Amino acid sequence: MMDLQRVKSAFAEILSEWETPKLKTLERDPTIIQLTENLVLKVEAQRNPAQWPVNDYTDEFKDYHPGDHYQWMWLFFHAPFYSAELADVLCFLRCNGSILVQDPTYGYRIEPIIGGHGWKDRQAYDDTKAPLAGYMNEVIALLKNLRIAEQQGKVIPAAAYQQGRLGE
Repeated sequence: MMDLQRVKSAFAEILSEWETPKLKTLERDPTIIQLTENLVLKVEAQRNPAQWPVNDYTDEFKDYHPGDHYQWMWLFFHAPFYSAELADVLCFLRCNGSILVQDPTYGYRIEPIIGGHGWKDRQAYDDTKAPLAGYMNEVIALLKNLRIAEQQGKVIPAAAYQQGRLGE
């Protein structure tokens, strides 16, 4: 990956030349104009929700463990931005019987439910989660960001809250 300072320096020069040409960089090399226009079009296209990951991830374990449904849906929305494989594995983990448990260090951790409607055994869970080894930084970031988003009230929609009476 390119050095961030080099990227900032090049973009600053291009922007400066675009606003007030002094060094005539854009005149001397018109391909920079075309490259800049292509880059702007690509960035704008990424802002369009129609360009976002298209996979439909569902929470098929919600009926057995509804308490963390909205947290899983948050993960399913954010994970594809890192990797489709990462999102797929998280979906497989949930659908086969995994839950999210709050963790003081990582925000959340993923735990398997063994037996019943969950995993047949720990080995099946471990085999399915094996591809996550290549995404540990991303998983940790997702789980920490999930907890932060939850604390900010950005995970559970207001429509999901039910008002009751005290003492009931």
